[in-house]
Amino acid sequence: MSTVLIIGTLVPEQIVNYCHINGIKNAAADIAQTYMLHGLEKNANVEVIDTIGAVRVKPYPKTKIKRFNDVVQENVKGIMRGIGYINLPVIAFYMREKAIISCAKDWARKNKNKTDVTVLVYSMHSPFMKAAKAVKKIIPTAKIVVTVADLPLYMDMKGGLRKVLKQVDWHRIKRLMKSVDKYLLYTKFMADYLQLPDEKWMVFEGLFDAERAVDDLQEKEDEKICIYAGNLDARYGIKMLVDAFDKIKSDAVLHIYGAGFDKEYIEHLTQNAKNVQYKGVVTSDEMFRIMKGATLLINPRPSAIGLAKYSCPSKTFEYMASGTPVLMTHLPGLPEEYVPYIFFPETEDSDGFAEAIDSIMQKDKAELETFGLRAAKFIKKEKNSECIMEKVMRFVEGN
Repeated sequence: MSTVLIIGTLVPEQIVNYCHINGIKNAAADIAQTYMLHGLEKNANVEVIDTIGAVRVKPYPKTKIKRFNDVVQENVKGIMRGIGYINLPVIAFYMREKAIISCAKDWARKNKNKTDVTVLVYSMHSPFMKAAKAVKKIIPTAKIVVTVADLPLYMDMKGGLRKVLKQVDWHRIKRLMKSVDKYLLYTKFMADYLQLPDEKWMVFEGLFDAERAVDDLQEKEDEKICIYAGNLDARYGIKMLVDAFDKIKSDAVLHIYGAGFDKEYIEHLTQNAKNVQYKGVVTSDEMFRIMKGATLLINPRPSAIGLAKYSCPSKTFEYMASGTPVLMTHLPGLPEEYVPYIFFPETEDSDGFAEAIDSIMQKDKAELETFGLRAAKFIKKEKNSECIMEKVMRFVEGN
């Protein structure tokens, strides 16, 4: 029977609620890790699943939180530990790293007599990878498996100093990779970039809780509402999408949800748009409810940008599972099995998106609902958390 430790950003409800009170929402990474946990909990061959998590937020005063406290929560098959640390400028990163490693060492000492241990690390984040390495030093037979949702060098590259710090951290990560046994990659192109041998990786573009995916037709809003939900980053084609809505002939409207580096820029864009509104940040449950009632969900991320082939947006799962049709660019990292369930524009510019939106809005309501429901059933059957995590554990064990 396997014992699994997840190291990432999963934290107890008490910390999640504390973050929400202070204006910090769940990130897509937190949702993905929750689905991983739920999938493992349903695996009869996994006996214990503990988690060590630390919230990744900007330091005070960029966020309201000066300090996180240690919190422990019992789960179905184990213990979830939320790491406390001081969230002040300069020291926050190192305080969090020290606390995570210390907690991982304590966990390893308590489990050092176990022979089948897997450490699942979510993201190529050096503090998490250091903590996993500390576990392996105490339990040499432990297998370290890193989920690579994004390549570190393609994340948060705004500003000269940040770029330099990312480069320094990347060198640390490359050294830590020597301790990693296997990788779960969001796209196959990551393997080339990371120079991984075939036996060390599998494509893991995401997963979803089957219970959440819709399996019947949903009640829709009377208004034709299109939604973009996600990271507000100008690189992801949001301005182009706003421009497209200035050109459409239908009476559809665009609602934008999310936060990010370019939030103020996006807010400014929408102020003068007659059929586009910025709706702010909502919880993941509320966002899913809103998506189920919409007419169309849109992801305009350009396929030509540098990070495109290294990304398969986890939001695609959420979009498709809602039962609402999806319009997006054909990203190179998107597996072909998804293509029959998604609408694609002829060209990746405002004209192409405007034409695609008008074409979709002209379709019969029943046709659109059927198309969206087929996508939801595909996610529910093929990409549910139990099925995907069973494949992951077989891969880890070499079967």
